[in-house]
Amino acid sequence: MPRFSPSRPFKRELFTVLAVFLVATCSGMVYFASWGQTADILQASFGPSVMLACDRGFVNPQASAVPELAAFLRPDLHRNGPPEIDSFACELLPDDIPTVPFTGIHKRTWHMFWIAGWIWWVFGVAWSSLTPLYGVLFGLSAAAAYGLFRLVLNPPIALFCGALFLISPIQFHYLPRLRDFAKAPFMLVALYCLLLLLYPKGNKRARWTGALAGACIGMATGFRAEAVMYLVVFLPMVLLFYPGWRWPTWFPRALAMMAFVICFLLAGWP
Repeated sequence: MPRFSPSRPFKRELFTVLAVFLVATCSGMVYFASWGQTADILQASFGPSVMLACDRGFVNPQASAVPELAAFLRPDLHRNGPPEIDSFACELLPDDIPTVPFTGIHKRTWHMFWIAGWIWWVFGVAWSSLTPLYGVLFGLSAAAAYGLFRLVLNPPIALFCGALFLISPIQFHYLPRLRDFAKAPFMLVALYCLLLLLYPKGNKRARWTGALAGACIGMATGFRAEAVMYLVVFLPMVLLFYPGWRWPTWFPRALAMMAFVICFLLAGWP
């Protein structure tokens, strides 16, 4: 079986994407850490994240039963500065803390609370511990934007446009607003996959681009439920604008749509 040997242009492109991601990740972390304010990211609903980080399972605690937890989950009261209570000690959770059913917000924003819980499990329960998450999301957005520019521009110009995207005031405005910004990198990657389908290269590309786009939109709906509207964009676009109307073009077209739906359902669960 022949071994895959990456070409020099491929290695150069991969290096560029990684460099863009790392620079943007560091920039995002620095900006968020020095922002000095508190955005509304539904902090009062992060009880399940705390429970997961404290090895109590992904359940919704009755925060009012633990005054320290209730205070930790209300930094949204301090809009003009950092939260007065940044961290929470798991030892303060009683063994018999009552739980309540998940709210509609939890069900619509499942991934955000679940990912935050695991980050806190690693770095400790603190709002500042979410800094790496902001950085990674910012880095992924910049890398995806570079990929989009690279579809139509040569590398230097695409890199320049990616840099302009990176320093965009709109980007920095929405970055601290986790629930609003988190869907951005997934939507950009899904758009990249959709545009790639306009340059068909057989069943393999149709399969992996559809699967990646579906997984990204499934993840995005776990942060903002309205990302599901991408379904009404991706599927009709593939159906109507995939090049060619002869019978051989219908199999990759159907393959891309099927892979999208399956991966969307898997990534969007539950």
